[in-house]
Amino acid sequence: ESDAPAVFTIKALDGPVRFTVRHELEASETGTQLCVVAEGDLPGFASGIVAQQAKRQFSKDFAKLKKILES
Repeated sequence: ESDAPAVFTIKALDGPVRFTVRHELEASETGTQLCVVAEGDLPGFASGIVAQQAKRQFSKDFAKLKKILES
């Protein structure tokens, strides 16, 4: 899905975990707001572990992106 420059979606269709990550950019009073929604098909017992790992990775990636954009 793409509605440039406001929305883009990434889908992984192959591999052990299929997932979709939707990114929405919206103007805000202080700049641009980024909203990210990630969804995936995970085995029940592993979903909590994978979700925590994904959350940590997203936080790390977005901190790096923020640093790049602000420099």
